[in-house]
Amino acid sequence: MTDPDQAARLARQLAELPDCEPPAGAWQRVEARLGAGRRVPVARFMLAAAAAAVLVALALLPTLRGGVPPVPPPDAAPLVDRELDARAATLTELLAALPDARAERASTGLATSLLEERIAVVDERLRRAAGAPRAASTDLKRQRLVLLDSLVRVKYAAAVAVSL
Repeated sequence: MTDPDQAARLARQLAELPDCEPPAGAWQRVEARLGAGRRVPVARFMLAAAAAAVLVALALLPTLRGGVPPVPPPDAAPLVDRELDARAATLTELLAALPDARAERASTGLATSLLEERIAVVDERLRRAAGAPRAASTDLKRQRLVLLDSLVRVKYAAAVAVSL
């Protein structure tokens, strides 16, 4: 807290300051700068929205083609594995296309780290399951696909939030 004498002295000093007029046309220049500055974020927003639409379309493309297939018979397991691998490759490409966040929320960073760690664990289990029954590796590939999808969604949401 300030001393009452200090407050009175400060008020007196402020009152003694000379009046000053802004330069001619100063407000027009400020308004022009503010107006010009507003155009750039709108353009960035439009670009971000267009990029978001493309990413969403790419992410939904496999679903629109036929959705999640029903559980196949055992002799169709190689086909399911190839389809899971193709979807994982698509999601990996989407991850690579997303911009790296220069700054992000702590919760987003934590979620990203946890998902990446879980993906690494599943990848290690897949490497170890090379000689295991095909059903075990298919289940691991499905888990990896769900984790990759979640990671894409988290990073996409962070990229959109930063661009706004």
